[in-house]
Amino acid sequence: MKAIKSFIKNLIPSYAYLPLILVVSFNFISFSMTQLLMGEAGRHTLFTSLDHAIPFVPGFIYIYVLAFVQWGVNWILIAREGKEFCYYYAMADIVAKIVCFLFFVFYPTIMIRPEFEVTGFTTFLVDLIYKIDKPYNLFPSIHVLGSYLATRVSFRLSKAPRYYRLANVVLTCLVCLSILFVKQHVVLDIPGGILACEIGLTIAYLCRNRVRRTIRRISHEE
Repeated sequence: MKAIKSFIKNLIPSYAYLPLILVVSFNFISFSMTQLLMGEAGRHTLFTSLDHAIPFVPGFIYIYVLAFVQWGVNWILIAREGKEFCYYYAMADIVAKIVCFLFFVFYPTIMIRPEFEVTGFTTFLVDLIYKIDKPYNLFPSIHVLGSYLATRVSFRLSKAPRYYRLANVVLTCLVCLSILFVKQHVVLDIPGGILACEIGLTIAYLCRNRVRRTIRRISHEE
């Protein structure tokens, strides 16, 4: 146990604990809590003819799952970059999740998923994701939001290797494709996720002075 605590302490600075906890909490509230809150309420569909033309490709589920790793690495690097940097992007993410929450409550959407047989590990993984994640809370796409934020952050990180930027750009593009090919989202959910992220970043930028004052106050209390 002590070894685990020591590892976490060396990996994530103590000042990042609060903002990271808030990020995780708001993600849970915006996604999971709204599914419980809305239940089987009437939902809209943004399905278009373009979505109808996109085939179901189960193999993209690996990219879909890899996005979670991308987000985790991204937040570790954000936390290690510096206190102000960490608080800034935490605020941006929280605001973006509030935007998602509002859409999930006031304009809930639904996805019609394909039927398929489980014939191997790949289709088993797709089936597992389908069972865990109901076809709700689609617009804006939180999957796109998280990966797009990772890409935006990668261009401001000073402590990450240069190839990290390119890796994030490529992976984010693949994530956008994956949500379509595994039929977790429709095309319009992609710009929705990007827009939600940009709103979060914009509001965080406008509130950056307040963030600095909050950091100074917390630092003084510590």
